[in-house]
Amino acid sequence: MNDDRTTDGDTIQRMVQQIEPNWRVVEATPATAGHQIVYLLTVETGSGPRDCVLKATPDGKPATCDVEARMLAIVGEHTTVPVPEVFGVVDEHDELPAPFFLSSREPGADFDRTWLGDLTADRIDALARSSGRHLASLHAMGAVDDYGYVGVEYEEPLAGGRPSADTDQLVVADPVEDWSDCLRSSVEGVVAGLDETRFADLQETVAPAVEAAIERVDDPDDPAVCRIDHSLDNLLADPESGEIAAFLDWEFQFAGTPAYDLAFVERSLAGGSWSFTVDAPDRHERIRAGLVAGYREAGGDETADRFAANRDAYALLVDCHELFNFDAALDVFDVDEAEREAGADRLRATVHERCSRWQP
Repeated sequence: MNDDRTTDGDTIQRMVQQIEPNWRVVEATPATAGHQIVYLLTVETGSGPRDCVLKATPDGKPATCDVEARMLAIVGEHTTVPVPEVFGVVDEHDELPAPFFLSSREPGADFDRTWLGDLTADRIDALARSSGRHLASLHAMGAVDDYGYVGVEYEEPLAGGRPSADTDQLVVADPVEDWSDCLRSSVEGVVAGLDETRFADLQETVAPAVEAAIERVDDPDDPAVCRIDHSLDNLLADPESGEIAAFLDWEFQFAGTPAYDLAFVERSLAGGSWSFTVDAPDRHERIRAGLVAGYREAGGDETADRFAANRDAYALLVDCHELFNFDAALDVFDVDEAEREAGADRLRATVHERCSRWQP
């Protein structure tokens, strides 16, 4: 598989001109993180310079940029969530690394999740509360009728035009009507796959606890588009207020209940797998309090109350995904084996304690 996420200047210029023929690239800097080809650009537009982002799918990777471009258009049109503006998308091309799209480069400070310990309490509160407010708006969009993984379907590929913001493009793959059935199908492969991880010893403990937890879930909410992956790496913050200035990276969406989304967003903002490493600060409670407070401000009490009632069950499901993805997630941060094992022990202890609450 090709892991090269760079391309040459001539190719970058041709990609931009597929979307904006009169724009000229002045500067192109490759982004350091992520799995896609991403360049931070300064372009000359004829009416002055403009900062943009060019994002493309590398060879050998699943094509997701076409989906992300349309998700950005939909979310930008139908919610209060701050997202980049998409200038155009190219779905197919014989010579250029398609699909790709060109978007605005939003002002704001970017983060690495390992910087969480450097943020003041006020900054963490602002990030969490603004996340909660915007998540309430995202969930209120509706646009899906069943539970499952969300994708986008479109009839005609674009060759540089702006994507439609029509929510009818949103589709749920292998849709499930019953929420409990969806929870089982979303976690069963994860639990079964634990025997291929360093947590194989937990499989027999986790499996019955997960089933007991799902049976106790009482969250009869309508399906909503869920953010799920909302780590510090996937957002920009206002340098003055600390609130979120842009939600980035819309390659993966899930149709679930809003309360379920809050459980995943809490863990994502707290650092995901990295939060279990020895030197990582534990900010789960502070982030949870801010998320819930912000959600209540914008979306009322119902979802926040359902989150509180079902959090123990949802937290166990989040832990299962953490167990399964633990090493792959830490590969991004070059965590050595000694640190991994110490983090694994902390996660293992958390899961044992959580499972003890769900003895069938």
